[in-house]
Amino acid sequence: MTDNNIPKQVLKGLGEILEKTGEQVVSEPGKMLKITGQELMGNITPMSDEEMRKKQAEDEKKKQEETEKLRREMGQGRNVGQEIKQIQDQKKQEEEEKEKQFLQKIKEQREAEEQERKALAEQYGDEKKRPKGPQKLGKIKTSVDQSVELAKKPD
Repeated sequence: MTDNNIPKQVLKGLGEILEKTGEQVVSEPGKMLKITGQELMGNITPMSDEEMRKKQAEDEKKKQEETEKLRREMGQGRNVGQEIKQIQDQKKQEEEEKEKQFLQKIKEQREAEEQERKALAEQYGDEKKRPKGPQKLGKIKTSVDQSVELAKKPD
């Protein structure tokens, strides 16, 4: 019987303590906050203008030192002007290379055409005897068309 009563009595005692504490919290909240605020802040006095300027100067100095330290660690920062010039030079070189390749392809194509023309000339004989391309064929075609038209006209 005593074993069952002990936990019940402990719980009953804790309930009474919590009830009294709750009543005190409800009745005196301002007093508890003042104590807590004073304990947290301690004896704080407002800063004078001179102390405020000193503190701001120290903060600014620390900020500049950290900024400078970061710049040193990053390798003195970026030189944007030099990077832009380097990119422009690189683009110019790429364009010149593309132009050289294009001109080289044209040269190779012309050489291939010349070789093909020479091969055809050897195959068909002397170039002077052979009619030159579509220009003469076009003239012949025109005269044939005229002959056909004359034949179709009624007399």
